[in-house]
Amino acid sequence: MTDTQTPSQFPRGLLPEPEGVLEATPFYVQDPTVTIPTSFLLWPSQISYWGNDKHGDCVAAEEAFAKAAAMPHIDIPDKTVTDWATQWDFLEGAPISGVLKRMYTSGMELIGPTVYTGGYLQISKSDTTSLQGAIATYGPVKLGIGSATLETNKNGHVTGGKSGWTLYGYAAPTLRDHCVGVCGYGKLEDLVALFKANGVNVKPQKDMPTGMCYAIFTWSSIGIVDEASLLAMTYDAWVRNPVTPPATFPTVSQFTVKNDGGFACDIHVLYRHQTDIVDNEAKNKDNFTNPHSKTMNLSEKCTDPAIQKGDWVRLKVWVEAGDDNTYDGLYVYDPQGAVRSFTISGSTLNNTLGPDS
Repeated sequence: MTDTQTPSQFPRGLLPEPEGVLEATPFYVQDPTVTIPTSFLLWPSQISYWGNDKHGDCVAAEEAFAKAAAMPHIDIPDKTVTDWATQWDFLEGAPISGVLKRMYTSGMELIGPTVYTGGYLQISKSDTTSLQGAIATYGPVKLGIGSATLETNKNGHVTGGKSGWTLYGYAAPTLRDHCVGVCGYGKLEDLVALFKANGVNVKPQKDMPTGMCYAIFTWSSIGIVDEASLLAMTYDAWVRNPVTPPATFPTVSQFTVKNDGGFACDIHVLYRHQTDIVDNEAKNKDNFTNPHSKTMNLSEKCTDPAIQKGDWVRLKVWVEAGDDNTYDGLYVYDPQGAVRSFTISGSTLNNTLGPDS
């Protein structure tokens, strides 16, 4: 698959809500005494298709996006999402309420903890004040939309796999069939500036309305739509409170790696504050070969910037003249935390990294 696909190749996957669910779910209303920003954007620490380039798991994919965009910015691997969706029969279609209920009651098991979604309410599709307030207060809002011309709209369209697209003049659809996440709002020029601050240059469509617009996630991309288009495409909106309730992740202070492979390697660490979305990378700078082991002390090596207690940490092993390997498990740094032991094996271009039992 290339970085971007032709429009006909992108699956949807939103199913109708069970009878009575919409009527039984209360609505969120923004507290009028609370001031919200005039413009706001949540940018994810990770962006992917999460299976929605091949499967109709748009509702589950949006959950993973929301976890990466809202504090504390948890990255969920694609396979974890598709395995979870398969487990609960959401891989080729799901109602929003079904996924939210499952995330609330059972959560999604990662390597280590299980992450959940908080309680959820609807937002009236015409209540843009509450929509903006929910985004700024709680995180991305989940939308059920009609996507008939999302990729063919004459005034701009989605470019899956590439952020920065813009769209306006969207015609009201006749079928609710897709789930997306709305993660920001503001006047067009303000959103363009916020995208640029996150490394994405936006060139708005000619004659695009300059008033209130929204940032939308779908198909491994984030773009901008004008308010009239958002209202035209939206059937229902859902706020989670919170997007990610607190979870207990395993701690780490040092990594030990044993080399059982046919190559030289070095221990690296990816780390960032829970408020940040960009990883820092630190190197042990002590290459070793089979059958040797090395240990990396995070407090000694993660110094630019200095690692802090509570930072997210992932293990990466650099492979000389081969494919590096980053373990999917997420850890929290604690100077008194555990020493985590791993083994890497295989060849330079086909290696496996996993924890020791």
